[in-house]
Amino acid sequence: MRADGLERYELTWPGKGSAIALSGSPTERSMLLDPRRSLGRDGSRGSADSGNLYIEGDNLDALKLLKKEYSGRVKLIYIDPPYNTGSDFIYGDNFSRPRARCGEEGGRLHGDWLSMLYPRLRLARELLSEDGAVFVSIDYNESANLRLIMDEIFGGENFQREIIWRMGWLSGFKTAAANFIRNHDSILFYSKNREKLDFKKMYIENKDFKPLIKSTPQLREKLRELGLTQRQGRELIKFINHTNRPERYPIEDTWNCSEYDGLNSIAIVSFSGEKISKLLGIDQEFKGQKSVKMLMRIIKAVTGGGDIVLDFFSGSGSTAHAVMEQNAADGAGRRFIMVQLPEETPPDSAARKGGYGTICDIGEERIRRAGDRLRERTGADIDYGFRLFTLK
Repeated sequence: MRADGLERYELTWPGKGSAIALSGSPTERSMLLDPRRSLGRDGSRGSADSGNLYIEGDNLDALKLLKKEYSGRVKLIYIDPPYNTGSDFIYGDNFSRPRARCGEEGGRLHGDWLSMLYPRLRLARELLSEDGAVFVSIDYNESANLRLIMDEIFGGENFQREIIWRMGWLSGFKTAAANFIRNHDSILFYSKNREKLDFKKMYIENKDFKPLIKSTPQLREKLRELGLTQRQGRELIKFINHTNRPERYPIEDTWNCSEYDGLNSIAIVSFSGEKISKLLGIDQEFKGQKSVKMLMRIIKAVTGGGDIVLDFFSGSGSTAHAVMEQNAADGAGRRFIMVQLPEETPPDSAARKGGYGTICDIGEERIRRAGDRLRERTGADIDYGFRLFTLK
């Protein structure tokens, strides 16, 4: 309702006013450098010469502190916030309404989730450069509400795409669903200023097409039965997979879905070396871990040399990993800023038993080990480190 009493189209919820005020209120926190846990540009432990930042603490405070130096300087923001599924960690901001008013359990409250994310997105917009972009991963629980607050904060005219991200194989409990089987999440893509968006249109080259058929023992045996030699069989497979297909194919807004796109999720490439359980040697799966190649696709599309990439729900550090991988691939000098609340791992979890007391411990060590492996594999002259800050 406007001040003149006339109605208008808008999204509102109990606590929205407090959420707006929260984005404008100052923070009493400060950032304190921890040299001992920092990582040098060359990957050396205990050095603080890296251009990358890792911040342990509430991202609301961190975003307010980052405004002083990084307002209008961040080229890309990618976040994978809590999906409000009932088991997610919801940030404990002090909103002005009692939980009982909505008549639902706290973890399922749309209002609480909106009040958590709204001030953070308002602050995030201030950090974006005019030619920058923001990508937000989300599932069906809050996708409709997210679209509405993104329209309100960034402007509906700056909506670019809703990217459909296919999650995995149809197996196990998924196939028991009584309805159509859900097998995707969404990524909402917005610009800061649609007239100035720096976007690089991307294609999948023929050599990178997902194969239509693979040379399995069963297929090779069948080709022999049909009278083809080994050479003829290889030529036939090459013809089907490459020769008889276009030179390249433009990337659509449905990822890991088409006959050309081989961009697989972590769930599909279950043997992937980027899985946290394998990278850190922990006998525990980390639900929701994002594919490094998926993040590299986003990073390549909207950033270049020297650009800053921010993830303020950084979790296990996938975005930092992807920035380093893309820098090694194209020689650009992108920098990352990761922010993560030091949420404690469950006392009886494999992560805790492995010495990882918080999510930050996991993310920081993941960046260290991923950087070590990348340097050994490529020898690329990039920044493998981060300066670690805590909020006090």
